[in-house]
Amino acid sequence: STTASAALADWREQIEILIAIAGLSVLAIAALLFLVVRKLSHQHRASKQRLSLEKQRLDTAVNNMTQGLLLFDAKQHLIICNKRYLEMYGLSPEIVKPGCSFRDVITHRKETGSFVGDIDHYLEVVLRDAQSLEEGQAIAQALMQQLGVAPEQRLAGAYLDLLSPSAIAA
Repeated sequence: STTASAALADWREQIEILIAIAGLSVLAIAALLFLVVRKLSHQHRASKQRLSLEKQRLDTAVNNMTQGLLLFDAKQHLIICNKRYLEMYGLSPEIVKPGCSFRDVITHRKETGSFVGDIDHYLEVVLRDAQSLEEGQAIAQALMQQLGVAPEQRLAGAYLDLLSPSAIAA
């Protein structure tokens, strides 16, 4: 019976040591997880601040341009529009805002009197993948007339179609 008591006492001592080691391991893992989460949270905040700063810089640059600027995605939804474009055509920022379609912009221009012509034909020509040089020049001429830009006021090489094969080869 003493050997059984001694064995049980030895076993209890080992169990207590294992429980203490397990408890310390849990505390160590919890501390490591806390530090990792804290570090990730700090990095997330820093990334959000950098993103906010970059967005502010882009907005400032785009809105301080003297030219009107529109940028659409592949689905013809507006991504960026600067204030100058809205001012040039007398458009409402409530309508011309990120997410609206190219058609919405041209329709609004027609409603405000800054676009003359057939919207469907214009969209067909402008959005056609294989637009001819003559069609592009006709659109540019009509736009220059609407804006009152004389040929001598144009900048040489001011426009480069970044999607054309010749621009990619250059």
